[in-house]
Amino acid sequence: MNFPSELETLIRARYPILYVISSEEMRVQSVVLDIAKKRQKKVFEWSYSTGIVPAGTSIQSQKNRSAATKEPLAALDQVIEQVEPALFIFKDFHPFLTRSNFAVVRKLKEIAPAPEEQFQDHRADFAHARNSSRARKRKSPC
Repeated sequence: MNFPSELETLIRARYPILYVISSEEMRVQSVVLDIAKKRQKKVFEWSYSTGIVPAGTSIQSQKNRSAATKEPLAALDQVIEQVEPALFIFKDFHPFLTRSNFAVVRKLKEIAPAPEEQFQDHRADFAHARNSSRARKRKSPC
């Protein structure tokens, strides 16, 4: 199975956290955007420098940035609060997955097994994280 179809299968299976390792960030993002379009989901991206913004928008057009979501915990809270079906791409999130960032690790563990009644059909999918028994680690050929 190729990477785009495997990723789509995992998203359709509602894995709450997927961890993708790739040196081709834009190519992976393009695959996620294509899947989201087919599945009628919004896509947001996070980086420490921008916070959460709509994926694929240029820095100049990101007028609605929320400075608060630059912080990892605030960004994860926004993932939890998301009502509409959405995919989140967290770029370069791995430095925040250390034992010294226990609050971030704990928040991810709370997101991963989220009960269906809590998020109903609108549970957000979250890409680029680990430290969960339900997380799936996949090295991208991209």
